[in-house]
Amino acid sequence: MDEGPSTQPSRSNLKVEVKLQTLYEKMEKLHRRELSKWWEVESLQRYIEVERVPRGLRIYTVPTYEDPDPEMLEEWAENSKQSSLNMMRILTKYAMKDRSRTLEEMEKVRLEILSLVTQETLDEYMKNLEKKLCKFEEEITAKKQRKFIRDFRDYQAGRILTFQRKYDHMYNEEVMN
Repeated sequence: MDEGPSTQPSRSNLKVEVKLQTLYEKMEKLHRRELSKWWEVESLQRYIEVERVPRGLRIYTVPTYEDPDPEMLEEWAENSKQSSLNMMRILTKYAMKDRSRTLEEMEKVRLEILSLVTQETLDEYMKNLEKKLCKFEEEITAKKQRKFIRDFRDYQAGRILTFQRKYDHMYNEEVMN
């Protein structure tokens, strides 16, 4: 049964549309990743600049010394902080490398899309993507700002490392939840 030449272009167009949709989705995912990495680097650099360590990157080690004096605990805390800052520098370095690789991959996808559509079509897509990414970036910045303020308050209150906290009833409830 011969389907004739009229169905061939529609099948071909369908394949192109499916491939194009896949590339558009990949481009959006890459843009989100690049934007996330950019903000990750920016926030880590800001923390390093003010010599503060975010909660998730603090090194919680407690000296197993029987009766440590306050001077020892202070020295211990400073060493932990410096170790955390050094690890943050490592994270920053590798996040920057990952961002560079993502930018390269974005360019490859852009060229692949451009082989299927006109520059005007790509420009229109990028304009729409930019609108989506603005909302995504607003969410990232709000989250980063909340965490920065939270960590600032931790430092103000002296709640940086576990052994510096007072193990009262309220803190124990916080840990259990």
